[in-house]
Amino acid sequence: MCGIAGVFAFNGQQLRPERLAAMADIQTHRGPDGEGMAIFGVSDGSASFWERSAPPPPGDGGLAHRRLAIIDLSERGRQPMQDAGGRLWITYNGEIYNYVELMEELSALGYEFQSRTDTEVILNAYREWGDECVHHLNGMFAFALWDTERRRLFCARDRLGIKPFYYRYQDRTLTFASEIKAILAYGDEAPAAHVPAMTDFLCYSFVPSADTFFRGISKLPPGHHLVADAAGLTVTPYWNIRFEEDTSTDDEHFVDELRGLLDDAVRIQLRSDVPVGAHLSGGIDSSTVCCLAARHNPHLNTFTARFAEGGFFDESEYARLVADRINSNHREIVPSGGDVRELLPRIIYHLDEPVEGTAVFGKFHVAQLVGDHVKVVLGGQGGDELFGGYDWYVKSLFVAAFYGGRNVLGQRARLPFALACARGEDWKRLARSLWNNFGCADVGTIFNRNWHRPPFGVERRLMRGSTLNGSPSSSERFAAAFDALPEDHPGDRMFHFDVNYYLPALLHSEDRLSMAFSVESRVPLLDHRIAELAARLGFRRKTVPGQSKDFLRRAAANILPTQIIERRDKRGFPTPIKAWLRDPELGLVERFVLDGNRFASELFDLDRVRALARQRVSLGTSWSETLWRVITLSAWGERFDVTV
Repeated sequence: MCGIAGVFAFNGQQLRPERLAAMADIQTHRGPDGEGMAIFGVSDGSASFWERSAPPPPGDGGLAHRRLAIIDLSERGRQPMQDAGGRLWITYNGEIYNYVELMEELSALGYEFQSRTDTEVILNAYREWGDECVHHLNGMFAFALWDTERRRLFCARDRLGIKPFYYRYQDRTLTFASEIKAILAYGDEAPAAHVPAMTDFLCYSFVPSADTFFRGISKLPPGHHLVADAAGLTVTPYWNIRFEEDTSTDDEHFVDELRGLLDDAVRIQLRSDVPVGAHLSGGIDSSTVCCLAARHNPHLNTFTARFAEGGFFDESEYARLVADRINSNHREIVPSGGDVRELLPRIIYHLDEPVEGTAVFGKFHVAQLVGDHVKVVLGGQGGDELFGGYDWYVKSLFVAAFYGGRNVLGQRARLPFALACARGEDWKRLARSLWNNFGCADVGTIFNRNWHRPPFGVERRLMRGSTLNGSPSSSERFAAAFDALPEDHPGDRMFHFDVNYYLPALLHSEDRLSMAFSVESRVPLLDHRIAELAARLGFRRKTVPGQSKDFLRRAAANILPTQIIERRDKRGFPTPIKAWLRDPELGLVERFVLDGNRFASELFDLDRVRALARQRVSLGTSWSETLWRVITLSAWGERFDVTV
């Protein structure tokens, strides 16, 4: 795990080496174990390493790297790294978990290795397979590879977007990095806000596109590669997962296949030359990862957080149950709401842009705890999005069926489906709620409303009209992203949407908060083989009313405690935000929005924010989430001194 950066000017403009060094410095937390830089002549093919102690050579391209040493801790793993002939140069962030097998395969083809690093494996894989090398890689990665002979930069991001890659392409100059703040460090312009992305965040807590909060800076989408040369820049998908049921395979075969893949994914993701730990919340996902990891590592360190408010905000009993089962070295941390005022600007700085909701506060504390003990941690991200951990998949089709969506289930299937959903008390309550709140049968619209906090249009009323400037509404952007997906069944399309857009937001916070403490976070459930299997299961098999993640439960049944398998109270790292918003001593709205925040005053209608804040004592969950997003967005604009 590392921090990468680079600048390539295809217009002949000379590189500013001191700014390239600044791009590396600002990402030191991602790689405190070493640094490296190289400078290139984009037009003449020259290439050389640059040490800060020496004058920089002339050039119009450069790569920078900050190293977190995980595999082959020697100097042979230093980056940027060149291949044996000096033709190819790479800066790379991530882990290729099948590097052992690839090294054996490439050695058999005649390639020699000077190190035991997965970095060198990528270089030789590119030499053998060219751009197709990404199809051979099992892992999380973001890398940039400069070909001095072809004067061509090849960049790629892993299939599910576990590792970040941001870029700006302006005046035929490409600037890229693991974090946005590094791109800002190279330029002279003041950072400017991209209003549509901020509006999306207010609605959904994520952005359903490749946009960022910073105008002119984009993220390379998951499963895409980018090529830059004198002819221009192209971004192309190399992995197109399709969520569609494979009816030729029975359930038991899928369960057996999933069980085997889970064990193999955890096994290869334990490969490390430094100690490895694991997150353990006590839910199905993290518990499965921990129990499998303990089979291969009998001295596993596990970590969790709980809030002093207790009750709904404390899952530690379940985490301890699993920890006792696997005999792990288990540690807990108890975050305090009193730290929010002090820590929020720091958290926002590491995130680069707000994502998710209040869960980032607890995750920050867990990352700090992990960083005190290990350099690598396994987590359970991805189980919900791949295997049906959210109720909105069934909820959306329930409403569509209830209101007669002909293209969803068909006339004869609607009533049985609705009755099946309503068998349990939870679904009866849901039925009454949906009857009162929805009046349409379009699945995409209902899915949008399930995600949308607060009610439609409120986010635009909270913002100053002048800042919106006629931009499309977030609902229109959401609908465009949803409608563009290839699945015929709207249920499968919902799964695909969340994997494309919501999951990367969760991975964003996972990466930034762990790297804030120089910890590499790995996510075995997002092995691409598991993702492809989950897509083949289809919507029908994965959405059993009243039973989330049925296939994952069945695959893990023989390794998890019964109490974990039978849990139905999914919580998702809840944070007592309503109590914090009501606390006059914290005064979060006043501190971050109302009291002299220039950015907030330019973006928001402060009178309406005040009116919302006055209701904080009686606010429901969705309105509390909205107020929290206003707070974090204001804190972001202040921290990065953004202009609207």
